[in-house]
Amino acid sequence: MNNRTNSTYIFATVGLVFFAILLYQFFGDNPSPYILSVVETRKQKDYQFKNASDSPIKEADKATFEGLSYFPAAENYRIKAVFTPAAGRDTLVLQTTKAEKRKMLKAGILDFELFDHKYKLSAFTHIGQAQDELFIPFKDLTSGVSTYGGGRYVEVSITNLNDIWLDFNKAYNPSCLYNESYSCPIPPSENKLAVEIFAGEKMYGEKHK
Repeated sequence: MNNRTNSTYIFATVGLVFFAILLYQFFGDNPSPYILSVVETRKQKDYQFKNASDSPIKEADKATFEGLSYFPAAENYRIKAVFTPAAGRDTLVLQTTKAEKRKMLKAGILDFELFDHKYKLSAFTHIGQAQDELFIPFKDLTSGVSTYGGGRYVEVSITNLNDIWLDFNKAYNPSCLYNESYSCPIPPSENKLAVEIFAGEKMYGEKHK
C-alpha cells in the first residue's frame, strides 16, 4: 500500500515539475502583462464557446468540449504595421466555404516585417459595419498542417493610423471549422503568406488528427 502511495506521489511530483518547465519555456518566470492578457482572453473564449447560446460549437459537442488549441503566446508575433488605404472604396467579392459570394469593401494594404522579411496583406471591411476595424483573412505555411487548411482570420484596429498593430496571437479559426452551417470567407490568393505563422489558434478536434 505504501509503495502504491509513494508511486502516485512520485508521478504527481514529476508531472508538476514537467508542467512548470513547460510554463517557464513558454513564458519565462515573469510573463509580461501582454502575454497574461492573451492567456486570459483565450480562457474567456473557451468559456464562451462551451457555454454561450450563440457559440459555434454544436450543442451535442459542448459536453466534451475542452477548449481550443493554441500556439504559445509570443511577443514577436505582435507586429507594428503600416496601413495604406485603398484609393477608392471598391466592393470586392470573396468566395465562401459554401460557394457563396460575400461582398466586402477593400480597405487597403497592411505592410509589416516578420523575422527580417517584409510581407503585406490585403485588408477588408464589412459592408454596413464600422470602418475602423480591418478584417484580414489569411493563409500561411502552417495552413493544412498545424492550422486549419481553409485559413484563419485576424482583425486590426485603425483608430490611430500612427499606432497599428497586427497581432497574430489573436488569429482565429472561422466558425465553419466548428459547425458546417456557417458560411465563411476564404482568404484571397494575395493573402497567402510564404512563412509559418506559429501563433494564434491551431486546428481543432478530430480534424487535427
